[in-house]
Order: sequence, then C-alpha cells, then structure tokens
Amino acid sequence: MITPDDAREAVRPPLVLLVDHHVEQGADRMQAYGRVAGLVGRSSAWVRRVLGRDPRATVGLHDALNIRAAYDRVCARVEATTARVDALTAALEDYADEAPARTSRSAARSVPAAARAPARRRQDLRFRRAPLIPVSALAAA
Repeated sequence: MITPDDAREAVRPPLVLLVDHHVEQGADRMQAYGRVAGLVGRSSAWVRRVLGRDPRATVGLHDALNIRAAYDRVCARVEATTARVDALTAALEDYADEAPARTSRSAARSVPAAARAPARRRQDLRFRRAPLIPVSALAAA
C-alpha cells in the first residue's frame, strides 16, 4: 500500500524536471511554478508544497496522470527540437564539406535556407524521460 508521503515522492522528480526546464527556458522560479501548475491543473502553491515535501500537499491519481502527461509533452518537444538541431547541423556540415573556397560575401548569399533559420533558444538536450510512475501503486493511495 502506498502512503501519501510515497505518492508525493513518486511525483516529485518529474515536477522538479518540469520546473527546471522552464527555468532554463528563461522563466524565473516563481513563473516556472505557475507554468507547471497550469500544465498539471493545480495551483503554483500546490507545486511548491509538493516540491518542498510539505505534508499538507495531497497527490491524487489524477494529479499523477496529469504530471506524467505534461512531462511526456515536454519530452516530445525537446526530442523534436533535438532532431531539428541535428538535421540543421548535418546540413551545415554537408554544405561546409561541399563548398569551395568562397569570399565571405558570396558565401553568405549561398548558405542554404535551412541554415539561415532564425536562432532559437537552445534547449537542454539532457532532459530525458524518467521511469513511469506505477499507476497501480498510486491508485491504492
């Protein structure tokens, strides 16, 4: 049987990673709590309580499922960005290998369109999926 403390500890790691992801994207810590709260359907105070291991924070099955869904969406976005960056890097490497010696002015005009894409914020590519929360264990809570 799972205790309320166990349920809080089971959902804490994905919440920490979600908050850290938003902080790395440029939000301050309080904005990150608010963004994560919006993703999981709870208040930012609840997110802070869970992260702070406050015994007053209750974690239900729906909370765990919402956290998992939000975590999966963020992971999918990070993986898609990684794939885009890898494709752009490969295109630039191919272009650099094939390009003859050019002047800087003519080289700038002949850069492929994919390489001239606007710069985006670089995401942390180390953000990976955590193990799934055992739903059967949370259902007993």
